Order: sequence, then C-alpha cells, then structure tokens
Amino acid sequence: MLRDNLLSLIFSLIVAFWLSLSWRCTSAYAEPIEILVTADAVEQDLTHSLTSTSQFTSETLEESNSQHIDNISDAIPNLTWAGGTNRARFFQIRGVGELEQYEGSPNPSVAFLIDDFDLSGMGAVGTLFDLDKITVARGPQGFGFGPSGLAGLIQLKTKDPTPYFSANAEAGIGSDGLWTAGAAMSGPLSKESTNFQYRLSASQTYSNGFRNNDFLSSDSTNQRNEALARAKLRWSPSTITAIDFQVMHLEANNGYDAFAVDNGFTTQSDQPGTDDQRTQGAALKLSFDLAPRSSLIATSTIMRSSTDYSYDGDWGNNQLWGSYAPYDYFSRTQRTRHTATHELRLLSTPHASRLGQEWNWLAGLYQQRLTESSAETQFQDKFAYDDLASDFGSRINAAFGALEVPVVAGTAFTLGLRGEDRTSDYKDSRTIASSAHEALFGFLAGIKQQLSDLTTVSLLASRGYKGGGVNTGLAIPSDKLNYGAEKIYNFEASVDTALLDQSLQVKLTAFHSLRRDQQVKYALQSDPQDPLAFTYLTDNAARGHNQGLEFEAKWNLARRLTLFSNAALLNTRFDKYPSGARDLKGRAQAYAPRWQHDTGLRYQLSDSWFVRTDLSGRDAFYFDDSHDQKSGSYHLLNASFGYQGKRWSWVVWAHNILDRRYAVRGFYFGLEPPDFPTKEYIQLGDPRQIGMTLRVEL
Repeated sequence: MLRDNLLSLIFSLIVAFWLSLSWRCTSAYAEPIEILVTADAVEQDLTHSLTSTSQFTSETLEESNSQHIDNISDAIPNLTWAGGTNRARFFQIRGVGELEQYEGSPNPSVAFLIDDFDLSGMGAVGTLFDLDKITVARGPQGFGFGPSGLAGLIQLKTKDPTPYFSANAEAGIGSDGLWTAGAAMSGPLSKESTNFQYRLSASQTYSNGFRNNDFLSSDSTNQRNEALARAKLRWSPSTITAIDFQVMHLEANNGYDAFAVDNGFTTQSDQPGTDDQRTQGAALKLSFDLAPRSSLIATSTIMRSSTDYSYDGDWGNNQLWGSYAPYDYFSRTQRTRHTATHELRLLSTPHASRLGQEWNWLAGLYQQRLTESSAETQFQDKFAYDDLASDFGSRINAAFGALEVPVVAGTAFTLGLRGEDRTSDYKDSRTIASSAHEALFGFLAGIKQQLSDLTTVSLLASRGYKGGGVNTGLAIPSDKLNYGAEKIYNFEASVDTALLDQSLQVKLTAFHSLRRDQQVKYALQSDPQDPLAFTYLTDNAARGHNQGLEFEAKWNLARRLTLFSNAALLNTRFDKYPSGARDLKGRAQAYAPRWQHDTGLRYQLSDSWFVRTDLSGRDAFYFDDSHDQKSGSYHLLNASFGYQGKRWSWVVWAHNILDRRYAVRGFYFGLEPPDFPTKEYIQLGDPRQIGMTLRVEL
C-alpha cells in the first residue's frame, strides 16, 4: 500500500511539472495572477462561511501560552473533550462525538486536521508550535470532509514558507517540571529568486504530568514528552503554478497514570501505563490558475501513525490491596494506522466584497484508503489471560460540488452536495469478520445576505453522515454484530455584525439538530471482580436532538482595553433509545454541558507591555451513556503578563490560578476488593501551573 501511495505522489509530481512547463510558455501573454497557494481545504469550501466557526490566531495562542489543543478547548463555544488519555484525543462538538476507542474499528465524528492530514481520533499530537491559526467549525461538515465531519471539524493550520527570510525561537519553563524549546526558519532557497521557498520547524515540550505515584515514589509516571519536526517546500515555476510539499514527524512519549482509587492526584499504580503516538506523513499540493477566476488544486497525503496505549487496570498494587492480593491487572493496546488521501478541487475565486453579484462554484473528487491493525492484551498478575488482534480497512470514493448563485446584490444562495461510496472490512482473532458497503450523501443549502457594510445574516440547512461499523465483543448477540450509518439534520441561523461605531463585533448563531439512527455506545462489566472485563456495544436505534445558541464578541472598550467573550447554551435529549438497553429517553447526551463561557480582558499597558486575563467555565455534564454519573460545574481563571518588542518578547502566565479541581472523565464500575462495590471514579483536569516563555525573532 505504501508503494502505491508513493507512486501516486510521484505521478502527480510528473504531471504538475509537465503542466507547469506548458503553462509557462503561455504565461507571457497574460497578466500575472496571484494563486491561492495559502488556501487550505477549509478555506476553499464555499459552504464554510455559512457555518458557525471560531478561529484563534498565533498571536492569541502565544499570549496565553497555549501548548496543546486541549489548553484552549474551554474558550471555544460547544467544544468539549473526553479524558481517559493523557492528552485530548476524543472531541465532541455540540454534544456529538466519541468518548474513547477500545475496539479496532475507528469511526470518528469530529474531523481533526493538521494542515491537510486527517488525524481524526488521534488528537494527542495536537501541539501548537509554529501554528498560523486554529479553526473550529461546528455542525455537520459532511459536504467537504465526509463521515469524520458529522459533528464538525478542528483544523490546526501551520505556518507556510515565506518569500523573505525569517527565523524565530522560543524557550520556556514552568511548574510541574515544564520546559519547552522550539525554533523555526523560513525564506527563499536563493537570494536571486523566490521561486523556491522553505520552512523548517521543530519543538520539544516536557512536563511531569501533575501526578505523584506514591508506590513508586515518582512524579513523572504521567509525563508529557512531545516533539514535532516539520519541513515545507514551495516551488512556483510560473506565475500561475505552485507546488507545495510537506513532511512531518509528530511524537508523544507520554505516560498514563491519571486515575487514583481516592479520585485525587496521588496514584498507587505499580504498573503505570503509556499514551504514546508517533505520526509521520508527507503531502503534495499542486495549485494552478486556469483562468482569472478559477483554480485547480490537487492534494495527496500519505501518513502512518502508531499508538501504544496502556494502563494499570486496578489502579493499585498488592501492598495496597493487602490480604486481598494478588489483585493485579494491566491492559495494553497497540495500533498502527496507514492513511492515504487524494483530492482534486476545481473552484472559482470568489470576492468577499461582491456577495450576490457573481456566480461561484466548486467541484471535486476525493479518495481515502485507511487500514488499522490493532493488538490488545489483558494481563492478570503479569500473565496474559486474554488478547485480541484485529484488522480494519475502509475505502472511500466521493464526489462533491457546490454552487453559489447571486440573488440580488448582497444576497447569495449556496447549495452543496456530496455523494460517497464507502466499503469497510473487519476481521479479528476471535473469528469475527464483517464487511459493509454503504452509499452515503450529505448536503448543505443556505442563503447569506449582507444587510449593510457591517451586518450579515445567514440561514442554512445541512445533512451530515457517519458510516456504520462492527461490534467486536465475545458476548455480542448475532443480530447486534453490525450497526448502520448515522445521519444528522442541522438547521442554523446566524448574524454577524459590528455595533457602537464598530468597536463591538458580535456573532450569534442559533441551531437545531436532529440525530437519526443515532449511534450510541454503552458498556457492561461482565465480571465485577475483573476491572478489565467490559463488553462494548454500539447500537443505532436511538434518536435525539441537539439545540442551542453560540455567541462570540469582541469589544474595544477603550483605546487600550478590549473585552472578549465566547459563550454557548446547549440542550440535548435522547428522544428514543434502543430496546433492551438502558432507557435514556428524555436524558441529556454525554459531554453536553448546558452552558459554557470564556470571558476576559486584555489591557495594553503601553506600546510594549500587556496584561490579559480570562475566566472560563462550563456546566455539569454526563460522563457516559452507560451510567448516570455527572461531573460538577467549574470555572477556571487564567492570566498572562508580558512584553512585546520588535525582535523579542516574553510572557509570564498562569493557568487555573485558583487551583480548582474538575473532572475530564468519569467511570462507574466495581474495582475495589473484596465486595467490588459500584462506584464513581474520575480523572482530574490539570491543576494550577505557572511559567514563563521567551521568544526571539530574526
């Protein structure tokens, strides 16, 4: 498979070279055209501007010293993530998304992209160094991104090569043994020409992980040791052609020792686990201007990711369990995923200032090949007593298109359609084998109207989808072996305006979503004396609805004082639940807090000095659909103070200043001998952390 992917990339490069030479011969007769070399798949989507979207720039991330995507989740309306890992890996948008993956058939609901690489369900490597911006789009994104976009998407867009030389470096220290270091360099390969440009970046981050293992006398069993290396090359052989090539290596050598029997920060594990991930990938993007208002963009990616996830199943040691020892369990799951994607987009170049005055279009083809091999082993008293090896593969072929039609000046109607053919295969060492073939489709229809130079309103209706899968447990009934696709119908209305002499910018979105054939997972502990003996069953006979409001505002209160606020209200319900399962009709869905907010102030003390503070919080939410345990509501206070010069800057920062305790994951099962009572166990979020970061630019 890897050989086929490399051949596809080489073939694309040869075609691009031939086309660039032929077009270079004709470019002398045309005016130079600026090509969309910086546009990514999100920006190229005509329907994207209709959806509820949040963006964070590199400047905001640097001021708050956000190092990972989970550091900013509280600041994004209706975005949550489930623990059970060292770093955020499983996200939910508007209450829709996976909480874990213990089985060998990946099926994410939230698309997670780094540039053009699809790492959905593998967000542990979401480090933020050398980042241009973060985009979070809420609601179904099936038109542009297929089944992974059922709930929405998260994209980390890294910085591109520049036609001028630049270099920057940073270093930081903090509590919990934190240290960070990173450097980036960009510019033309030759002083005589900017046709070849490059960008190189690398970083390393380490911290102890906020846990003290009392049994092992260690403070690093939950460590975070994360690194990235990235290289980008841009070749512009003519004024109408650009070729972008990227290679990346992302690595997380993290420990996993996050749960304690007493639900605190002091653990008793004698076999701490790991939450490792290594991802290598290469991408090739070819951009051509075919006419003054159209472009052809071809993108191919290949990627390999390996994960090693393990944990101490009893969260203790034989000394702790005393006379009930030996009582010792350990679980380890290793996975290797290969992904290859090819996409071709033909699109017009719209002018934002000419809404409703011209036709715009987009047409594309998409192909994805994914394989994942998984090996899970359960240990009791250090001897393997159960194991499962599985292989999963999926093949997606899709075609999509969108048309923006002018209605009157300032008003445009947009229609987008996507059809997809998906084939999946699963087999494992327990003789379970399954194949599925699905024809899926999504759409978006919306109207956008510019009421004035300062106010725009939009209405949209969309349909997202997610493919089916297979249940892998030994005790799964034969009629529950497979589950089908899920659909979601979404309706939104939004207004984007500027008030008070443009000092106040506000965006408000109201949405109502209907989930049909909803995939719901619940777990059963089959042996109360075995903390690893769980059977997971996904069924999709459920129906539900998700509705709410999303609010984003930025208010320049004075020349140097800015107020910002992001907030969300969310109401979710199960309207119908599978027969024979727990009756959840009328209950809220998991990881769907009724309210979230992030409100803060930024004051520019002088031309160089600033101070920033924000208070974020969220309501209580259900941990799972398998039980009715809930988190508590919480608020977190963060602050930073810094200096910004022409060539260097430094910032002193503090996260969770009040050292609040809050839960990011919760389980409800029997763990403690001899009676193994069913109890709630929670994983705590990060406590207070204080540090300082220095940045230098050349």
